[in-house]
Amino acid sequence: MEDLKIIQLYWEREESAIIQTKEKYGKTMEQLAYRLLFDYQDTEECCSDTYWDLWNALPPNRPIHLKAFIMRICRCNAMNRLERREAKKRKCVMVEMTKELEETIPDETFQKTSEGELTMYIQDYLRSLPSDKRILFVRRYWYGDSIKELAVMFHMTQSSVKVSLFRMREQFKEMLVCQGVIESH
Repeated sequence: MEDLKIIQLYWEREESAIIQTKEKYGKTMEQLAYRLLFDYQDTEECCSDTYWDLWNALPPNRPIHLKAFIMRICRCNAMNRLERREAKKRKCVMVEMTKELEETIPDETFQKTSEGELTMYIQDYLRSLPSDKRILFVRRYWYGDSIKELAVMFHMTQSSVKVSLFRMREQFKEMLVCQGVIESH
């Protein structure tokens, strides 16, 4: 079913909207949640929470890109669940990804930059990348794919994936320096 029709079902408060959403995006949601949570029960609960949040968000929202809207809700739910579940210890993939991004975007940048501004900078940077690099960046830092998974997916060595991601982070950091968002060190 087309996304616009699914959205319309939510606006009409038809329960079949959830069934249609699950048929079209359920597996993708499960994969995203599991990559972040590494637990089937938490993944299932995260997806259930996502359907509930989606039901409450449509209306009033009418997203242009339903998949992105759903995945953002799912990712936020997974991150919140992970935060609650592992307040003191973090999964190694999350620690690794966070460490990589912290080298690019220092903590003080978050304190002086609004979430909307930072989102705009990230979107501008992603638009500047060729499609394959943009997908690699998003798969790593949004979907949480491991270096090994990315190497298989992009037919690269793990070392090549690491180098590509490092170079992209450095380019992004350079862009933030040029925009005056962060200071050059």
